[in-house]
This record gives sequence, structure tokens and C-alpha cells, in this order.
Amino acid sequence: MLDPELKFDGTKVFSDTHPKIERIMIELIRTLTPAQKIAKISDMGRFMKSAAFAETKRRHPNDSDHDNMMRVVSRSIGPELMLKAFGWDVKKKGY
Repeated sequence: MLDPELKFDGTKVFSDTHPKIERIMIELIRTLTPAQKIAKISDMGRFMKSAAFAETKRRHPNDSDHDNMMRVVSRSIGPELMLKAFGWDVKKKGY
């Protein structure tokens, strides 16, 4: 299963993963097509937004989903643009 041509210089890619497992993971990633890799990245992005929303909802359980989503979005967009584009003032309503 491991590619004999796999160059592994000992640099850790996954800090919490055993080197043998890391080699297998890298080899499996290399077998994916570009479209599959893009789909995986997209899936990870959706998961991260979902996790961020859940955490924000936990911290602000009485606020609307819209307000909590604005807090999530405001982590990626500067305060000036948030105010201009969405009317969301992070100084008043938070991240």
C-alpha cells in the first residue's frame, strides 16, 4: 500500500499522528483526483463552519441563528466590512 517512491523527510504534517499512520494518510491523499481533493477541502470547510456555529450557539443560546451566523462570519471578515456589508457592528454585538 505504501508507495516505495514516497519521500518522507521526517517532517511532521499531522502533529498528533504516529509516523507510520501519517505515511499511509499521505499516500492515500496522493491517490485522490484533483476533484476529490477539492471536495474534501470543501467538506472540511463546511465542517469547520458548522463547528464554529455550534460553539457560538452554545455561548449565545438565546440569540437568533442569524446573529450567531453573523458572529461566525465576522471571524473571517474585518469589522469595517462586516458593518458596511451586513450592518453588523462587532464592537456592539461581538464575534
